[in-house]
Amino acid sequence: MDINPYKFESPWTAYEFANHAREARAKIVVVSMAWLTRLSSEEVSGQPVIPDMDTIGYWIERFRPLLGPSAHDGEVLVVCANRAGEEGTDPRIGEVRYAGSSCVMGFSEGSGGFDGDVRIWKIFGRAQEGVLLVDTSDAPSFAVARKTPASEPATGTTDPDAQTSDTNTRPGFT
Repeated sequence: MDINPYKFESPWTAYEFANHAREARAKIVVVSMAWLTRLSSEEVSGQPVIPDMDTIGYWIERFRPLLGPSAHDGEVLVVCANRAGEEGTDPRIGEVRYAGSSCVMGFSEGSGGFDGDVRIWKIFGRAQEGVLLVDTSDAPSFAVARKTPASEPATGTTDPDAQTSDTNTRPGFT
């Protein structure tokens, strides 16, 4: 099972992996990844400690069922352990460059009028290698809160083109 739609044939909103974690009432989900980036070699090497925020945003989106009214009580920790670096070329995709950006996140129902909270304790940069050591009883480094637009159903199966209203504690986090 993958965080993407099965064989990219299932509907985008099926969220098979995240729904399985929600239905199993998982408290922690560890995902070992080899996620590629669209960033150039220069972009990766020029800012090695800056995370690939497009990738982080995508991972958050794929775990959407762990947010809002459809989420179960309590927080679900999601550990994304992704490869970093380059690995030559592939005849089908060209240069193989990994997104790095390993992180530890917590997904919850939401509070204070928001329909989902994502807390992030630590994020590696796009070219950082190592082991994240995180104490989730400490305050997170970043937080994102999601408010569901009135036009979007609050069921965990949503329109991927719907606009969201996000707030955060880190300037530039989108």
